[in-house]
Amino acid sequence: MLAKNFGVPAGSFKQVLDPSALYIFAAPVPGPLGTDKVPGPTGATRSFSHRMTAQSPIKTGSGTVRITDSSVFLESKTIAAALVEVAPGGLRELHWHPNVDEWQYYIEGEGRMGVFGASGQARTFDYHAGDVGYVPFAMGHYIENTGTTPLRFLEMFKSSYYADLSLDQWIALTPPELVNAHLRLDSRSHGRAAQAESPRRPGLAAHATPLPGRRPVRRIVAHPIAGLRAARGTRAGARAGESVAGFQRLRREPDQTGVPQRGADRGHGLRGG
Repeated sequence: MLAKNFGVPAGSFKQVLDPSALYIFAAPVPGPLGTDKVPGPTGATRSFSHRMTAQSPIKTGSGTVRITDSSVFLESKTIAAALVEVAPGGLRELHWHPNVDEWQYYIEGEGRMGVFGASGQARTFDYHAGDVGYVPFAMGHYIENTGTTPLRFLEMFKSSYYADLSLDQWIALTPPELVNAHLRLDSRSHGRAAQAESPRRPGLAAHATPLPGRRPVRRIVAHPIAGLRAARGTRAGARAGESVAGFQRLRREPDQTGVPQRGADRGHGLRGG
């Protein structure tokens, strides 16, 4: 049948290996990419490759971040990612993502992540190279480098665009009197929050000018529960409810989380005023 299909003698296929032997097998190392390029009949106008590490990083006092989404890689319409590097002793500041869940892959180094849910609940996890982390939609979290070498990891999101909101940013954009009434935060600390660095792209904050081609965030979620109330009756509200319920299950069933935990599990519930 193959001979008939290709119009060649049947003997042309006598050296074909058993397909079961070809799942993973040795072959000659290919040469330059140009020698493997096969032009199509109409030519190709779309690119399915993007060099993330060639992007100019956003630099902060604690490290760098490179963000890849549909604004720089047009074909990336259902996934966005950030390559984060945190220096020893550095901190990926307290923040949350107002659009989707976060999936992480730790490339190198050692880190610790704290995740904050509703009603003062929190869990803390240690990570090493090769570990996978997860943060439910709109839950606050931080990532700290606890090692002596750079911590590098990927943040991935099922979205066409990357968005985050830091606690510093939220405080800076909230009237000082309101912040002081709730947190008893003095004006000096509030001023420092307004000037704090963050590994995020400009244009994601409220009242800021979006980058060219950047879709602005439509709803800034100041707190997971506040966001749930604001989005009640919407798909986002349903997702927030699922996230809160999932975090409560995570707290009750520490061995069923599916999150890799290196060393001691430092999870705990916090009760605060």
